[in-house]
Amino acid sequence: MKRVSFICMLIFLGFLITSPLGHTSCNCTVGNGISFIGNELIADSCPPEGADDNTEYHYVNYGVQCSGGSVTIYAPWGDTNQSPALVTNYYANQGLRVLRNPAGTHIIALAKY
Repeated sequence: MKRVSFICMLIFLGFLITSPLGHTSCNCTVGNGISFIGNELIADSCPPEGADDNTEYHYVNYGVQCSGGSVTIYAPWGDTNQSPALVTNYYANQGLRVLRNPAGTHIIALAKY
């Protein structure tokens, strides 16, 4: 249990040290004045033991934009308490492409251009 807690702490510190997305190698093209292209949600805690897609997390929500051909964080958009299953289904039902890690602690929902 101590090893799992230590690993979670290291992962969490990694998120704090690096900026969300880390999209330095991503590029994009949009038109007609569109710049907002999606959302990134990052859980601010490690998954508890036995967590599944119905485990509720506190997510910090960031807007994602295409600016000058690069994908960047636009601004923090607030937060939410939801399960990975609910977040994934919500954005998929809105027509966005959803990418996530297996634990559901990092979810990116992007418009399908």
